[in-house]
Amino acid sequence: MKRLIALLLCLLMLTACGSTSPVEEAPVSDAVAPEAPAEGPTEEEVIALLHKAESIYQPGNFDTLSAVSQENFLDGCYYDEVGGYEEAVAEVFTEGGIRQLEETGFLQIPLIRKQDDKVYRASSMTDSAALTCYEIIDDVALVAQDSGNYFYEITHTPLPKGYTAEEKNKLSTLVSPLTIVWEDGRWKVDFFAAFGRDAIASGTPLAPDEIEDKGQLPGHIAVVPEPTALTEEEIAQVNAAFEPIIDNKVNPLGLFLMCWYQSPAEFNLTEFLRYYPGSEEVDNLDEFNALRGHPNWSWPKDAKLEMMPVPIHRIPAAGVEALLQQHMGVGIEDITYSPSSELLYLEEYDCFYNFTSDAGFGMFECVSGDITGNTLTLFGTDNVLTMKLQGEKWMFHSFMPAE
Repeated sequence: MKRLIALLLCLLMLTACGSTSPVEEAPVSDAVAPEAPAEGPTEEEVIALLHKAESIYQPGNFDTLSAVSQENFLDGCYYDEVGGYEEAVAEVFTEGGIRQLEETGFLQIPLIRKQDDKVYRASSMTDSAALTCYEIIDDVALVAQDSGNYFYEITHTPLPKGYTAEEKNKLSTLVSPLTIVWEDGRWKVDFFAAFGRDAIASGTPLAPDEIEDKGQLPGHIAVVPEPTALTEEEIAQVNAAFEPIIDNKVNPLGLFLMCWYQSPAEFNLTEFLRYYPGSEEVDNLDEFNALRGHPNWSWPKDAKLEMMPVPIHRIPAAGVEALLQQHMGVGIEDITYSPSSELLYLEEYDCFYNFTSDAGFGMFECVSGDITGNTLTLFGTDNVLTMKLQGEKWMFHSFMPAE
């Protein structure tokens, strides 16, 4: 079976959905919504809806949603607070389409996060993440119509940042499903294949029983696992995903490259957190005194907070747990942690603490790679990174020196 490749966005995020503000009831109106055009939506209307839907899904796109604040670091991931969300989605999507949007995510992490009456969307993070799936639309084919539902197959070519439409022959063409219905006097999206999901490579249709679950490499590519070598284009996408610094910020994926490990059980928590980008400096005297009483405190017992020669970094355990679960599929209790003076833990604050005054990051440059079954092996110049497919997710499994 041919491997099916679809470009995806680099969403390095972690989320926990919160409450939303109540929606005020609209005044009752006697106006009757216009009936759906008998001929269905025009091709121009379909394309306009596609672009509108993608502008809501796509991190870093503010054509429809406004940017209230950008790159908020929440529990280990970057989010943009967006404005006008509720109004925009109600105009573009049905209730089912909104539900699909708010359940869409990568590695079980939602794209949309609602918290404290605010709405957040995953931050774009990199130019290479700014992939527009529906920039180039080659064909809009109506394949079925049933009870007011219009089912389409959209042939399109995703356009990564840095490419032009004239370079289309270098890129993969996809065929993606789309469902449109008439609701509240307008055409709305009921199903949308965001980021090329649910798409198949053009010209290689598969029977339903031939289609396997697609996996997702944290970064940019989704594949049907098959023992085959990565292409040069895919290798470039992998390297873009592992850029150590993104927009002057440490890439969280680099935290998984800070130590050698043959399995998640050998993963070293101390090295993982040494340069954790979401830490805060301790400025609370009670918390500092609790640290001075820790059995592994290596500084003078009479040390004063304002006289410490290095910063004390506070790292909430909840964020660490979530980041490990997101990218490795394990929790803190499943990995190697030997209490030492380099990494302290206070149960009363449920936080880890370390003492670093410099900065650092993990690095990996992929030169080749292959997929065999549920294993993705990426070969660097002098190291090997292995990822395992768990359900629909690619997880870090091992990082070792090359033999």
